[in-house]
Amino acid sequence: MLLPGNLKTPSDWNIGTGGMDTPEKKADPRLENDPDFFIDDSVSYGTQGIVQALRLKPDYSPKDVVKPSVIAIDLRTLGRNIYDRDIRVSELVKKLEEEVANLINIFNGTLAEVYDENVKVIFYVCAFRQIYADALIRPANAQMQIIEKVLSGFIATYAKKDPSDDRFKFIFPTDKTNPILYLKKHVGENFTSGSVIIASGMPLDYHLYRWYTCYVAQSYTGKLISKEDFNKAAFKFKDKDLYKFIPFNMATHALFGDRHMVRPFVTRKWKDRAIEFAKNERWQLKTETQIITSCKLKGIHPIHDFTKNK
Repeated sequence: MLLPGNLKTPSDWNIGTGGMDTPEKKADPRLENDPDFFIDDSVSYGTQGIVQALRLKPDYSPKDVVKPSVIAIDLRTLGRNIYDRDIRVSELVKKLEEEVANLINIFNGTLAEVYDENVKVIFYVCAFRQIYADALIRPANAQMQIIEKVLSGFIATYAKKDPSDDRFKFIFPTDKTNPILYLKKHVGENFTSGSVIIASGMPLDYHLYRWYTCYVAQSYTGKLISKEDFNKAAFKFKDKDLYKFIPFNMATHALFGDRHMVRPFVTRKWKDRAIEFAKNERWQLKTETQIITSCKLKGIHPIHDFTKNK
């Protein structure tokens, strides 16, 4: 694998926390709760959480985890993890290159005890904004605008690379590629059996569960979550009881949006009504098709299908 730049990470880096500096000399609170939590300053604070989740430790994983044959890592999420508002875009590109290089080193080191060489690792970027209508996608805030520039710089570098280790793959979409079907295609080309682990903070990527047994490795927390908990990662409900009634699927994602990318389809007034429908009809027991049919009967339609472009 040809890796860019100097593989060493400067010891005085600020850990990526969405632009907020994390004092490095203070004891890491994660170690207070678990002395075995994965800490390695060669990667950012958030990416350390991803590695912890990938270790498949019992206290951080669902019971009876099905081991993966593919691990898909979202470069946009890594870009968010290393983001620092005080660093120029060109330096952030180098920082992302080092983050990826050091993460590959961790796969060949610490994580080699968990995954053998037959497990494929895909680093990917999905082009949401180029595909979905503006009505579906939240406008990019200042941080995301910078991260998009960083990704463009990274892709310009890696698109010219000729990887020597086919275990690690880098895939970048064309502007006309539906991101979910694009991700499905490349995962399918490398999938042999078992499950797929997605390391992503972008809930649109979670729809890969429609074709595979999927888990999500979360940044920061070190948790590996199964499909039953995707709703907690995607939706932001003040009333925590709502997670009992509202599962994560194409219908509910379109209705309620998510924390990062997708706008809610319903207005605040209709959101409250949809929540009541979810409770009364026990959506947690309904199929996606049944939820869409119910919404249509109540005048909430059309529900967007994210496997289509518009």
